[in-house]
Amino acid sequence: GEQTLPIDLPALLHRGDQRTNYPLQPGDLLSIQQKPAIRVAIVGEVKKPGNYDLDAGTRAMQAVAEAEGVTEFAALKRAFIDRKGEIIPFNLYRATVQGDTSESANPALQDGDVIVVPQNLQRFAIVGQVNRAGYYLIPEGKPFLLSDAIAQAGGMTSRAITSTVTILRMEGDAQTLQRVPYQQFLKRGNLEANPPIKDGD
Repeated sequence: GEQTLPIDLPALLHRGDQRTNYPLQPGDLLSIQQKPAIRVAIVGEVKKPGNYDLDAGTRAMQAVAEAEGVTEFAALKRAFIDRKGEIIPFNLYRATVQGDTSESANPALQDGDVIVVPQNLQRFAIVGQVNRAGYYLIPEGKPFLLSDAIAQAGGMTSRAITSTVTILRMEGDAQTLQRVPYQQFLKRGNLEANPPIKDGD
């Protein structure tokens, strides 16, 4: 009569376990089943956007890794899944940087999902006595301080006056002027003289 013999392929191929390495006989039928698969699209600030065939049960972070990870311009905290028109936000920063494996940080995917990693649009401008004046990105996920902004602009020139650095900031419709005694941070480590930089400064 007919007999079905299960074969433990991972044990046989990876561990050399010969217990299910049955001798084949004429007329035997060998059937290797395909794992259930889903197709998802990954778009936005990933290194290799496109369509991916993944195992059922794959989570968002694994899918982003298949797309070779995010670019330096990714807004990790604003990633989302478009599931047939339903928007499901997830926090890729918590998943990748903090190791959060909760459903809200690393949700399971379904067939037809579109993962969207938007661009980080937070910027600041720096002018005056720095080596590379211009517009720069404010990275996500950690406080971005005045010293970070100056470093990103290649540091100060030898002619820079460090006693006071001025930050222009929009508060609602009004522009505020914040004079920072930056030298107190440089010489004494006074953290109040190294304030956070915000979007639009």
